[in-house]
Amino acid sequence: MFPDHNVYVTDWHDARNVPLSAGDFDLEDHVDTLIGFIQFLGPDINIIAVCQPSVSVLTAAAIMAEDNDPFQPKTMTLMGGPIDTRVNPTAVNWHAENHDISWFKQNVISRVPYPHAGAMRSVYSGFLQLSGFYVNEFRPPCGAHVGLYNHLIDGDVDSAHQHRSFMTNIYRLWIYRLHFSYKLLMSYLKTIS
Repeated sequence: MFPDHNVYVTDWHDARNVPLSAGDFDLEDHVDTLIGFIQFLGPDINIIAVCQPSVSVLTAAAIMAEDNDPFQPKTMTLMGGPIDTRVNPTAVNWHAENHDISWFKQNVISRVPYPHAGAMRSVYSGFLQLSGFYVNEFRPPCGAHVGLYNHLIDGDVDSAHQHRSFMTNIYRLWIYRLHFSYKLLMSYLKTIS
């Protein structure tokens, strides 16, 4: 992809760095930001979303199509995103279906601490998200480490290197941006409830 195309990677702000005075910092803001990126880059955009931003990208593309925006994406690839969570439901679906919004507010929403710029902003903090991932998906990471260990014992250095490289990249993705705003989480939960 890199030799033949211009590739731009976008990122969403970390909620701990967004002061309350900046406004809601919610799903609508994320969609508006994506539309702005797409319009800035110009026509003939092919957009790819991986995991959670898939919802925002689909929404942005739908709004642009409805508005007949000349900069709407030519193609859209959504990978691993929670578009229709009824298909292949997970433990997250079970929790969403069996707990009301007040449960989530009480148990998973916290406030950004001082001295961060976003102090007192309600967020679904990264450590909770990562903890939840490990609780619900503990076997794959453990299995991956066992696989790496077995490759090393068998003397299969190439496979061990590939395994370690893959797991390093996975951990980087998990840790990279795990802070989500309270309203973004609530908007998502409303779509699946």
